[in-house]
Amino acid sequence: MERLLNDRKFIIIHNILKCVYCFILVFYLFFLVVENVSYNTSIFGYRVFVVTSDSSGMIYSSDDVILIKDIDKDNLKISDKIVVREKDNGLDGLLTVREIVDVQNANGKVQYSINNISDENKSAFVDNSSVVGKVVGHLILVSLIGNIFQNQLSFFLFVFLPLVLIIIIEIFRTYEFIKMEQNSIEERLKRVYYCKRKIKNIDKIEKEFYDEEII
Repeated sequence: MERLLNDRKFIIIHNILKCVYCFILVFYLFFLVVENVSYNTSIFGYRVFVVTSDSSGMIYSSDDVILIKDIDKDNLKISDKIVVREKDNGLDGLLTVREIVDVQNANGKVQYSINNISDENKSAFVDNSSVVGKVVGHLILVSLIGNIFQNQLSFFLFVFLPLVLIIIIEIFRTYEFIKMEQNSIEERLKRVYYCKRKIKNIDKIEKEFYDEEII
């Protein structure tokens, strides 16, 4: 084990995997915080939402993470995917993802014809007051990580087990480092004694010598 921990290639691979693991974990936790904060308030004009069901006309699947942007609602066009705050259909106040299938101007007021949740062959109408924002991105990596966290087997294989291995390796490496430091300190603290022999004949200085003993 000691030989493996001191192997240069193993150390490089371990450090790379540890950095990647920590980055992905922090990245996912960051988006969880942003998702909770941005549900009611946008952050720099953006929001992060998690699709909770497949009821949005199958535009996105359950647990997909999408990025929403606050834009000029008058510039929305056909085929744009938008987040709508429902006012009827028994979904009052809930946010759903819809696709614009038509744009109409009635009495100077813009209305959007969107796909209907209950019947795909029919359309529903919403105005600007119901539009929360436009979908500008599907965060596939965050969605994948979220699925891993929610599945017990995937969580054990890709999160819990690697974390345990990283902790064990770090403990062994710390132990080896402490051991090396102790050995180094012991070597430096060894006392050196010098015994100088006295020479009676002062003219024979050149015969003066030292005996060195390391204890």
